[in-house]
Amino acid sequence: MYIHISPSEKGDNRGSSVVLVNYLEKESRLYPDRNEPWFNGRNRDIASYQIRAALDGNVAKLCQKDAKFFLLNISPSQREIAFLLKTFGEEGARNALKAYTVKVMDSYDWRY
Repeated sequence: MYIHISPSEKGDNRGSSVVLVNYLEKESRLYPDRNEPWFNGRNRDIASYQIRAALDGNVAKLCQKDAKFFLLNISPSQREIAFLLKTFGEEGARNALKAYTVKVMDSYDWRY
């Protein structure tokens, strides 16, 4: 599993998240049959406006030049995807990857 925090190339992570959220939703617009809603540890269908509001509202104890958000990439290898599909099937593999993502974010040390 490859996990990487990407530099913010698609939007300034010190300002509004609207450019980044729109960029990340491009595949939902291009391929509606592959649409995956936004999710977190509590909800599985979060509206994009709620995502933008949460990211843009993340200003407590931040200076104007501090980053409000980062783009975290969690990318399984082809071998890992094949294992998940074989073990859980397509829908189960999707759910397993979502559960893994939630665990990664839950274990993320927010102090750094």
